[in-house]
Amino acid sequence: MDILDRSTANTLLYAAANTEIVNMDSHLVELARERYPLVESPDSCSTIVLDDPPTPTPTPYISTTQEYFAHRSELQEREASLGFQSACRNAATEDERRANDILQDLKDRDALAFKNAPRREGYGGQVHPRFPGDHFLSNIDLLEETDVFRAVSKMPKGAHLHIHFNNNLPPEFLLKVAAGMEHMFIKSDRRLLKEADLDSCKVEFLIRSETEERNDDREWDLCSDRYECDQWMKFMRFPEAFCARFPGWSSHAWLQSKLVFHEDETYNKWQTSWG
Repeated sequence: MDILDRSTANTLLYAAANTEIVNMDSHLVELARERYPLVESPDSCSTIVLDDPPTPTPTPYISTTQEYFAHRSELQEREASLGFQSACRNAATEDERRANDILQDLKDRDALAFKNAPRREGYGGQVHPRFPGDHFLSNIDLLEETDVFRAVSKMPKGAHLHIHFNNNLPPEFLLKVAAGMEHMFIKSDRRLLKEADLDSCKVEFLIRSETEERNDDREWDLCSDRYECDQWMKFMRFPEAFCARFPGWSSHAWLQSKLVFHEDETYNKWQTSWG
């Protein structure tokens, strides 16, 4: 036996010290003790039947660089065949293969464009190169200028089987729709009394049923010092109450800023999945 690892040695010493060994060459036990003298045998035991050790697969001898690259190429082809895309690639038509080649070429050109883009300044004046795999909001200024984006924008569209209303439409349109809904409500996790509250509050919207409205016998105002956190206020009443508390502010513009994720907020070092 040419190879005796620690796991095998441990098994052998366990068997030799505490069990009856069946079909096992005793010289392996002595070899295990010699190579791993610190391996200790357990106190309790049971009979263990060990098969003959497998014969290691010999490593092919490579004498030239050409043979090395031939073996390397074969290994890479085997690895690629394990990927999910392998079946798709093998079944692709000539047009599909050509379309993929064009797309990959566009991606390479875009990667070069990211590399040549002006660097971003970070902590302590450090500058960082741009790269395609960066966060979405960090790259949003470059994405619409890429060749891939322009190509995809001209592609025929299929169908969305599942899509969220608030992820598909601009925030200003969503707020306009919400403002006209009689049963739309808004709440906050704190009273909106000063400008600091506008930055740190969490607001939520909800369409309530007529039954829920009837059972709620109080009318709440998020901008009142009598407001109890997380109580629902009719959204149609919110703009007037907001402007009374914050003269010169636009409730619509403020809510729009709360609905949009910004880079510093999203990727801040203190940010977690909980907010």
